Amino acid sequence: MVSSQIILICFKCSDIRMKSKPIIFLFLLLPFTGYSQDVRQFQNPSDTYRPWIFWDWINDMVTRKGITSDLEQFKKFGLSGTLIMLVGSETKDRQMWSDHHMPNPIISQTPEFFKTWQFAAEESARLGLTISTQLGPGWCHSGGPWVKPDQAVQHIAYSEIQVQGTGKPIVLLMDNHPAGKAKAWHSTLSDTEEPKWVQLDLGAVQEITEIRLHPFDNQGKKSFGFPQQYRIEVANRSDFSDKRSYYSQSGGQPGPGNQVVSLKQKKVKARYIRLTTQKNYSVLRGGKKQYLLSLDEIEVIAGSKNTAPQATVTTSGSIEDFGYTAAALNDGFSMTTMYSAIPGQYVLPRPGYDYYTSDITTVAFPDKKEVSPS
Repeated sequence: MVSSQIILICFKCSDIRMKSKPIIFLFLLLPFTGYSQDVRQFQNPSDTYRPWIFWDWINDMVTRKGITSDLEQFKKFGLSGTLIMLVGSETKDRQMWSDHHMPNPIISQTPEFFKTWQFAAEESARLGLTISTQLGPGWCHSGGPWVKPDQAVQHIAYSEIQVQGTGKPIVLLMDNHPAGKAKAWHSTLSDTEEPKWVQLDLGAVQEITEIRLHPFDNQGKKSFGFPQQYRIEVANRSDFSDKRSYYSQSGGQPGPGNQVVSLKQKKVKARYIRLTTQKNYSVLRGGKKQYLLSLDEIEVIAGSKNTAPQATVTTSGSIEDFGYTAAALNDGFSMTTMYSAIPGQYVLPRPGYDYYTSDITTVAFPDKKEVSPS
């Protein structure tokens, strides 16, 4: 704690401008007092405020002598911890692998490598540094061919949560399917307004009672790619020679936002469902208008079951890159916020997204008595 002395001098004067001078002097003095206090505290900050450093272990170019030297230098220059980045791979199949003349190279993911990592943790503890590492070489830290399926990152899902308050009861229904195959489906782009379509083959004739269209929220752009006008046809034959109209939109409508579009009809028996655009969604790129169709998910309800996940999807044209794929249309996963299934009930997506984990690290905290991953 820093104590400061402030002397307030009062002037006996009838001029009101003179009365304000001591107050101005007081406010000018306070910033200098606070500044000197911050400087003294910064001269020896606690480890909480000291930075860490990325510590690259490149291919097999790792030695115990180098580990000790690096860590001692990190400590000397005021760092509090390291994050080991395993650059390269456990074999010579990457471009960053280069020939060198270092003695006794340590190959990543071998028993000697893990003994060396333990040595680095022990040295970190000796110096009072925290050490952390990603779980595998390269930029994807939580997976690789060395991870057994039963040790892989697991998914968390919930079946049902019931909430009841003073008013009408609300049931939150959450599915237990795994995460989606991609973020959405995105058709190929066209420079002209032309029909785009997506078709589902259910594999067998189903008694359809409802078709649900999930709009795509593209980083805040709600209803991205959702058609302004479209029709849905059903058929029992693959050539649609026996097609029947299931839904037809006569005029343009605003996008549904994050709400699922629920299209209910009396029971219709069909194997094939096709959505065709009549007026497309458009974007302006490079000063030029381009047309597209995009959806997050399609559900085809027969009874109380969604039969779409077993369907074969075909399209008029599909972008199969950048997180888009036609397989996303019926993977059983949608980022739609919520929609009403039955009055008083709401369906919510389970927590998570395409990637449940981003970076996972193993940390050994500086404790000279015990060094262990935590």
